[in-house]
This record gives sequence, structure tokens and C-alpha cells, in this order.
Amino acid sequence: MAALSPGSYTVTVTGIGVGTGAVTQTRDITFTINPGTGPSITGQPASVAVCPGSNTSFSVTATGTYQWQVSTAAVPTFTNIGGATTSTLNLTAVTAGMNGNQYRCVVSGQCGSTNSSAATLTVNTAPAISGQPANIAVCSGSSASFIVTATGTAITYQWQVSTAAVPAFTNIGGANAATYTIPSTTVLQNGNQYRCIVSGTCTPVATSLAATLTVNSSVTVTANPTDKTICEGTGTTFTAAASGTGLNYQWEVSTNGTTWTSISNNANYSGATTPTLTLTNTPPTFNNNLYRCNITSPPCTPGITTAAKLTVNTFPVIITPPSNVTICEGGNPSLSVVATTAVGSLTYQWQVSTNNGTSWSNVIGATSSTFSQTNVPVGQNGYLFRVAVTAGCGTSNSASARVTVNAFPEASLTNIPTTLCLSDPSYSLTASVGGGIWSGPGVTGSSFSPNAAGLGTKSINYTLTNAGCVTTKTSVIQVNECAERHRRLYEFDVVKVYPVPNDGRFNIRLLSDLYKTMGVRIFNAAGQEVHIKQFSGLAYGSVVSIDISGIAKGVYQVFMYSTDLGDVDTKTQSIIIGR
Repeated sequence: MAALSPGSYTVTVTGIGVGTGAVTQTRDITFTINPGTGPSITGQPASVAVCPGSNTSFSVTATGTYQWQVSTAAVPTFTNIGGATTSTLNLTAVTAGMNGNQYRCVVSGQCGSTNSSAATLTVNTAPAISGQPANIAVCSGSSASFIVTATGTAITYQWQVSTAAVPAFTNIGGANAATYTIPSTTVLQNGNQYRCIVSGTCTPVATSLAATLTVNSSVTVTANPTDKTICEGTGTTFTAAASGTGLNYQWEVSTNGTTWTSISNNANYSGATTPTLTLTNTPPTFNNNLYRCNITSPPCTPGITTAAKLTVNTFPVIITPPSNVTICEGGNPSLSVVATTAVGSLTYQWQVSTNNGTSWSNVIGATSSTFSQTNVPVGQNGYLFRVAVTAGCGTSNSASARVTVNAFPEASLTNIPTTLCLSDPSYSLTASVGGGIWSGPGVTGSSFSPNAAGLGTKSINYTLTNAGCVTTKTSVIQVNECAERHRRLYEFDVVKVYPVPNDGRFNIRLLSDLYKTMGVRIFNAAGQEVHIKQFSGLAYGSVVSIDISGIAKGVYQVFMYSTDLGDVDTKTQSIIIGR
């Protein structure tokens, strides 16, 4: 029969008789169904607290059937737990994830069901370190605090210490908080290690990592580096010293005394973090650098040494050596050198060699970059000169320069006339030494033409050159008119025919400066013309030659004429041609 809801119900009962005339009877029966109640729970489940991995249980006291249910954070509504149908719910190896779960039991009977109270499962946590204590470095007299952070249920703290004297960790009395503070440290505590044991409701305990306490004493500089002077390319050292514990050294360099830069080990530096800084192959650019050492013992105040100055002297470098010089005797040669040095100043000393560089001697007073001489004699020809240039690290000798001293050529003028007539022919000029150049009015090559020079006093120069050294000799020739030479062709002795007699070959000399041209006609005794010839370019003293050696012997007339003066000037002379 299906369950009936509460209310009043009528049941009709019908009885049917058996046999003839039997009476069938019915009767109504009325009943009432009242609402029912679930079983009564006399013992409710109680909340429990356990550690992870433990077993626990919840129980209920009641009569009926049982169904345990659970409510979680993920599923807040109560849901049945499969198989949990006894008065006791057993949980084994609980986990931290079950913390806060609620459990109840539904007890059912003939007339309904009853929910028990909800019991809470609390899963306590074991101690766990979430923040380790850190190493601490302090200066003596300062406080030091070690801190640990931990999780867990009802945790407690116990700090322990390990020392050089007692390496095993031992409890520190009264150090029972998450922070352990040492109010005033001493250097005796340097190197101690501290850790914390964290305990709680659950096991096991949690042990932190050990943190080290470094206690340094104040830094006191006991020795400062000193100034150094070296040559480029060499090395040196700077040394510092200090008292204190846990000292760290860092050398620093400054080029201006204001800003400082930490030094790293490289090709020029080593020992940059030690008490002694070593410099090698030092370049000139390090000149005037300042060096100091920064000595630290964190967190104590560092000790900084005084600064030491480095002076790097350099070798001289000759950029341009002196050049060879060629002069004439009596000249004023000048030699110069261009040199430099990266540090400091240069000094100079010129030297001379008279034996082609075999030996050298200083030139007194020649101590500048330029060496000049005056009125140098030819005896210095071939001398070599060099300069010794000195800087802070030594002396460099320049390449040598040769001074070539050429002599002026010597010559004298020979057989130079002092007076000539304007109509004189060109005169050959001569000197004691050949190869020179003649110059002056009327001069062509080595000939002097009075007519080309003209009347007056004429300076004739003879110039000789020896490797650029020039000597000029001068002579004066007076060119006169010589009017006694202005005679006409027909005058006595103006022309002279010679030799007489001759073999048909003879000369005619002109002793007049009035004519430049002249004609010659030759006639035999019969008056017949046997020869004719014209001459030009004549001057006083000119001689012309006639050759009629092929004609017969006899007496001939030589007829000479010229039209240079406008009229026809003539002269006739007899000659005898014989064999």
C-alpha cells in the first residue's frame, strides 16, 4: 500500500453470503492518519581536531537507519557519503584539504528521518618555515636581529646557536620568539650561526637554515701609499695597510683628484683588490694619476688611504730629424729638429763628427732645437751634425745631417783690351778658367763686338758657377769713335792688296770703317774684264781673298768700288801675276 498522507480515510467492507438467499452486507470503517516524526537522536556527533595523516571518527546515537553526509568549501550543500551507513563515520589518513569539512548523519525510521547536528573536522598543520633567517654583517657594538617566519598550528619558537667553541647547536635561553635580537654584538661572536626550531600541535618540528653572523671591527688605516716616479713601459707598486677584521681592499684611480674609479685587473693593473696594487707596462697616459685604497669591512665605516701621485716620465721621440744642407763657403747654414715627449720638457745638445760619423763631440752652446752657424769656411765641407734629445727617461740621437760647403770658383780675365774702336772687329774674350758665361753689352758667346756695344765704357762680366756658388769677374772696355778711320776708299792706304807679285791668289785689306760692301773687278792689259766679285759685311780691318790663279801671267788692274756713301767711291791698283 502506498504511503498515505496524514488525514481521515473511510474503508468500505462488503461481505457476500454463500448460498441461496444469502445476505450481502457492507460496513464503512473510518480511520485517521496523523503526521509522523523521525527517530530521536540522543547523541550528536562532536567536532574533532586532528593532525594530517591521523584517523578520526564521528558518531551518532539514535535508532533507525543511518546516512552520513559531508559539506565542503567546494560543495557547501550536504551530500551523501557513499557506504557511510552506520552510526559511526570513520575517516582515515585525513589531509589538510579536509580541514573545515562538516559532517552530519541522517537517521531514518518508520515515520520519517532526523538530521543530526553538523560536526566540524579541524585538520591542524605541522610547523613549516616560510621565511629563513638571513646572514647578517654588523660592526661590533651594533645590534643584530635574526627573523624566521613559519606556519603551523599553535607554533612555538626556540633559537639555537653554534659557535667555534661549541659547534653543536644549543638552545638560547629565552629566545622563544620569531625574532631573536642580540642588542650589542662583539667580535667574539663573529662567525656564529643561528637557527630556529619551530614546534606546534602537530609533528615533526621545523628547523630553519642556519644564518651566519659576521661581526667586523672598525677599519683603521695604518699605512698609506707613497708617490712614485717611473719611466714609461716600466712598472711599480702602491701598498696600503689597515687594522680591522674581514678587510676588503679596492684600489681606486683619479685623474683630477675629485672623481674616483674602481680599478679592475687588466694588462696594466694587477692586485686591484689586495693590499698591493701592481702596475706593469705603464703608458704615458697614466702620468699624474692619483691612487688610493678603499678598505672596507661592511657594514663598518670604510678606511680610505691618502692619495699617492704617479709620475710617468717618457722617452723623447724625434719626429723630424735635421736635413742635409748645401751652402757656399761663407754661408750661414741652419739645422733643426722636431721632437716631442708625452711628459715633461726636452733638452737638446748638437754634436759634430769630422770623420764621417766615427766619433762625435758636443758643439758648445748648441742647446736648442735649431743650430745655426755663420760664415762657414769650406774646411767644414762634409761635416756631419746630429742632436741628442733628452727627456725624463733618456736620450735619443737624431739621424745625422751632412753640411756640404762648396767653394766659389777662382778665375781671372786674360788678354782683355782696355780700349777698342767702334769699328774694330769682334774681339775674343778669354779667362784663366773655362766653362764660364760672358755677359755685357756687345757680348755674344765669348766675343765682344765694339760696334754692337756702342760708344762708351762697357762692363764685361765673366760668371763661373760651382754647385750653385757663383763668382763673377768684371773688366771694363772703352769703345771710342776713332775718327781717323773714317777715310774714303780712294784715299792713300785705305785698301791694301797683297802679296804683290802673286800667283793669282791675293788678299785685300780694308782700312776704313765707312764701308760695309765692296765690289772688285779685275782687267787684263787689253782692258778685258777677267773677274768680278762682291763682298759684304765688311768692317775696319776686314780682309777679303781673291783667287784667279787660273789666268795667264801678266799685269792686271784691280778695280775696287763701293756705293755705301751714295756716290761711287773707287780705287785701282796694279798687280803682277807670275808663276
